[in-house]
Amino acid sequence: MAVAEDSSRRAYWDGRGVIWLWAAMLAAPLAWTLDQGLSYPSVKPSCFGGTEAPLLIYPVVAMAMVIGGAWIGWSCLASVRDAAEDGGRVIDRSYFMAVVSIGFNVLIGLLILTATIPVFLLSPCE
Repeated sequence: MAVAEDSSRRAYWDGRGVIWLWAAMLAAPLAWTLDQGLSYPSVKPSCFGGTEAPLLIYPVVAMAMVIGGAWIGWSCLASVRDAAEDGGRVIDRSYFMAVVSIGFNVLIGLLILTATIPVFLLSPCE
């Protein structure tokens, strides 16, 4: 019975589980790239329009992506609670990747948040 359980877990982490783990890992850098890549070109139109609304849309979307990535990482972490921290099995590596993805999403979320603060302090024309 234990062999069947281990093979079903291995099949999950070799199949769609690894896709969820990579989605959790890549959500943060993708969110930050989109935020920076779309916020910078929207500064001049915001200055001419006199509103900061376009400058706030992209960070909100990016934070939603980061929160989603952290949630996916957290759900993957909940699936691998029986992993050993110093092991070399697939489930152990999945545990490590889930923990790193949560931390990565939190750090990038803080980066996006701190990059958004000047929008509230400065006008787009400054």
